[in-house]
Amino acid sequence: TTPLDSSLVSAARQSYSALQRPAPSLATVSTDANVAVALGMPALMLSAGGIAGDLHSPGEWFEPVDAWLGPQISLLTVLGLVGVEGTSMPLLPSSTQ
Repeated sequence: TTPLDSSLVSAARQSYSALQRPAPSLATVSTDANVAVALGMPALMLSAGGIAGDLHSPGEWFEPVDAWLGPQISLLTVLGLVGVEGTSMPLLPSSTQ
């Protein structure tokens, strides 16, 4: 799992808050992020917008209610991690030396 006190989790939590969305569920589940975590890289899955059911079955369905929130939360999370020049410092440490 990705540590709950990591920059990645912090940026995601702040993104949900900025869009006045309920705090995300912090659960360990099977997602494509597991591959990165297994390779030692922090990773998480962001989810927002839309209603889904019968996941991973032939009857899986999705209704795009407020589906625009997913891309906005993802973008805000990335911007929080890398920072915005003149606006905010990055949450991730610089890899350049």
